[in-house]
Amino acid sequence: MSRRRAPATSRAKRPARRDTRTLAQTLLDALPPLPPPDLQPDPLPTRRGRLSAPRRPRQPRQCTVSCTYYPGAHGHGGDQPVPHLRLSGLWLEQLGFAIGAKLRITAQEGRLVIELPAG
Repeated sequence: MSRRRAPATSRAKRPARRDTRTLAQTLLDALPPLPPPDLQPDPLPTRRGRLSAPRRPRQPRQCTVSCTYYPGAHGHGGDQPVPHLRLSGLWLEQLGFAIGAKLRITAQEGRLVIELPAG
């Protein structure tokens, strides 16, 4: 048989959870608003405490078409190899192709044109 404890009257009563949230929200409301995030890229690397001169964007000289695979039907064998291109580098950002940008890609015989949509 377990013994029941007497109510502890000496313990300080904890504030209700709602009171804690209200206090936290009041403190947050009292803070000044944060400035908008700086959307400028990080500064260029420095050499011996001096800022390096900005580099000219490099023109890509070549890109190799590699392959990736489309999976076979319903998880069965027979994965199909398909051509795969990978373009990456700071030169893309310097040309206006920022991370998350929507692109328009048009295909012609032997040529791909990758553009930022107008507007």
